[in-house]
Amino acid sequence: MDIIAAYQEVGTYRGAAQMCGTTHKTVRRIIERALADGKPPGRRRRGHNF
Repeated sequence: MDIIAAYQEVGTYRGAAQMCGTTHKTVRRIIERALADGKPPGRRRRGHNF
């Protein structure tokens, strides 16, 4: 089942995750990306460790 459709049907991250066989964190990430027009979130620059 499509994760976005499962979330729209159930209304919770955990419920959609259980229906799709994934974690609620994955569902949250996918839903947030879909609401942001499919653009991945920006990355922060990390300092070097040397």
